Amino acid sequence: MNNQQWYTSLNRSSLTPPSWAFGVVWPVLYLSMFTAAARVWNSQKCRLSARIICLPILIFIIHLIFNFSWTYLFFTMKRPDLALLDITIMTYMVALLVYKFWVHDRIAGGLMVPYLGWSLFATYLNIVIVLKN
Repeated sequence: MNNQQWYTSLNRSSLTPPSWAFGVVWPVLYLSMFTAAARVWNSQKCRLSARIICLPILIFIIHLIFNFSWTYLFFTMKRPDLALLDITIMTYMVALLVYKFWVHDRIAGGLMVPYLGWSLFATYLNIVIVLKN
């Protein structure tokens, strides 16, 4: 069974968006989050706070590992339970990033808010799949 067949066979939330929505939402979110990270990276506070890399950027890089791991855990390994653990950690890190980015650059912090909202929603969707399957 391929990934699409497997995914459509799962019992999902009635709030699950159509597949095409993910292809629209994710590019916008990635543009927003990388713009935010670039603003923090170039901020005076970031330059003054670290010799190599400032903490918010380090957290951002680590969070990306969790972000990219979710797809592997969920679709390749077909382990929604492990993916739920991953996305829970990632969402916590995104919330932390909203705060840390805000401290360095308010626009950057604001740019991360939609991503936090989507991460919370995606966590909910993952929870429903774990509970219903």
